[in-house]
Amino acid sequence: MKRGFDLWIALLSALGLFFLTMPVLVLIFSTSPESFFFAIRDREFLGTLKVSILSATFSSLFVLLLGTPISYILARKTFPLKGILEHLVDLPIAIPHSVSGIAILYFFGRTSPVGQMLNIMGIKVYGDMVGIVLAMSFVSAPYYIASVKEGLSVVPREYESVSYSLGRGRAFTFFRVILPMARSHLFKGLILSWGRALSEFGAVMVVAYYPMTATVFIYERLESLGIKSTLPYAVIVLLLSGGLFVTFRVLCCRYAQNRRS
Repeated sequence: MKRGFDLWIALLSALGLFFLTMPVLVLIFSTSPESFFFAIRDREFLGTLKVSILSATFSSLFVLLLGTPISYILARKTFPLKGILEHLVDLPIAIPHSVSGIAILYFFGRTSPVGQMLNIMGIKVYGDMVGIVLAMSFVSAPYYIASVKEGLSVVPREYESVSYSLGRGRAFTFFRVILPMARSHLFKGLILSWGRALSEFGAVMVVAYYPMTATVFIYERLESLGIKSTLPYAVIVLLLSGGLFVTFRVLCCRYAQNRRS
């Protein structure tokens, strides 16, 4: 029985790894060097990559600013309806991304009260990088919040008590005692939210078709020129986003190991 169970586990694991890795590997080796270098010199495509990377970075900083306090409250505080708040924070994961884009556009659009206030301040959401950042932040924030919440929840409360007993205030205790002890989870959350923001398509396309992100550019090329002409651009985005994501994760893991040693 035990050997039979181990055999099924190994078989299903192999099938799962095959499913997760082979499409990526086949895509990487699907394009010729000539078409690859032609795509990498495409100025329009390079512009979309710049928009994607900048928007994802600003989105991560925005999520860092707003998501860290939420993570702290969910991890360290007890209050009525806390469970409902946790479900609300995780809700963007379950919402179809096109619906997320519509929600962002309707709430921040020119006809809404919030949108009208933004217009007075000269801030445009629809068809602007501001809208892209908001859409990316909406779909990626739950990943950051979950990671930081996990890190903050395991920080012993005794450290808070010691800090308070030494006359330190809440702000000092949060920034200098609690948050540094969850730093690896914070970095992990930022990496996850950045990667999720960079790969976003549905919500971004609804809120701002232009300026075009790399994901929207690839979709447009796919619709207009077909899959073969789109392959080189897809490979470049895959190598860039995947390479950056893996690099950040390796650096984060090494940092966590150094902190433990």
